[in-house]
Order: sequence, then structure tokens, then C-alpha cells
Amino acid sequence: MQYKNDIVIACGFIHSYFNIFDILKKICDLSNNVVVIETHDPLGDTNPVIRFNPLGKMVRNEGTYSTFEGIETLPNKLAVDLIMAVNGFSVSKRIFPERINNSHDAYNTRDNNSRFISLYIKDNNVRTLEDHINEDRKSTRLNS
Repeated sequence: MQYKNDIVIACGFIHSYFNIFDILKKICDLSNNVVVIETHDPLGDTNPVIRFNPLGKMVRNEGTYSTFEGIETLPNKLAVDLIMAVNGFSVSKRIFPERINNSHDAYNTRDNNSRFISLYIKDNNVRTLEDHINEDRKSTRLNS
């Protein structure tokens, strides 16, 4: 039997997994009610997008960059929302924390604030990915 929690918090590591679908499903499977995700939206796109970055950068203490081996995923907030919805969670609240100015802020290295915290609530109306795609197609036809 799998142990479940009322609240599951996932901070600052979503983008370090290659299979973003699998890690978010596992996080959802651990929660009875609430999932809190803190990450960043590197793309700022208006559509769900997951980009794969084969040569990510890691900052050393002395402030220089060195490449690390591996592929990181860069899902924007809409992609995270869609994957969470397919797993039975809907976004309830989103917070955009202020940029940290007196220290290194790995999430906010550009002028815009890409860090976000989302509170997802268990939703009894679970919809499949196909449901979302069909809804998007209907919306596109109505708007054209």
C-alpha cells in the first residue's frame, strides 16, 4: 500500500527530470488533496510547452558557469497545469515571488520574474489529455 499525504510540496526540482510526465504523476499519486509546486517558467509562452535542454548550465560558488551532462526539461506553467489536470489536480492559486536582489536568484536571471508557486487542488472531474486536445480544437474552430 502506498503512503499518501494531504499536502505534497515539490520545490525547485521539476525541471531536473527528463520525464516531466512521470515525475508529476508520481507527485500527484502521493497526494490526497493538495500539491504545491515551486519552479520557474523559462518560456513565458501562451501555450503549454515543454522544451528539452541538452546542455544546461550550473553555477559554481565563484560565479562561473560550467556545463553538466544530461538533459533537463523546461516546462512552462501552462504545461505543468495541463499535466496536473490530466492527473486530477486543478490550479487554485498562483504566486509570483519577488526577485531576490541581495543574493543569487537562479530562477530570476532575466529581467522578468520567471519563478512561480502554484497551489493545485484535487479535482474530482479528471479529464484525459485527449479531452484537453479536443476542447482546444473546438475553441480554435469557434475563434476562426
